[in-house]
Amino acid sequence: MKVETILQRDGESSRFSGMRRIESVVGHMRLEKIGARVISPDAHTVEGVVSERDVARALPAHGAEVFHLKAEELMHPAPARLCAPRSLRAAAG
Repeated sequence: MKVETILQRDGESSRFSGMRRIESVVGHMRLEKIGARVISPDAHTVEGVVSERDVARALPAHGAEVFHLKAEELMHPAPARLCAPRSLRAAAG
């Protein structure tokens, strides 16, 4: 599933700021039975993604304090935009 599709489908419920605590993000992931959460301040712009794996990897370093971290401290940043495939072909010449 594409991030764009998630944001369009979920609209306002997709608003998870990078300032939100991991405890809140994980709670919503559990309720929605999903393994990752898009971090988006306005339900249009993607700041990044927090996954169950991100939380699990942070546990050895932070212990229970991981739940007090902000989403922006664990999230994978939004991927860089790439040019369209036909632009790549044109650039490759």
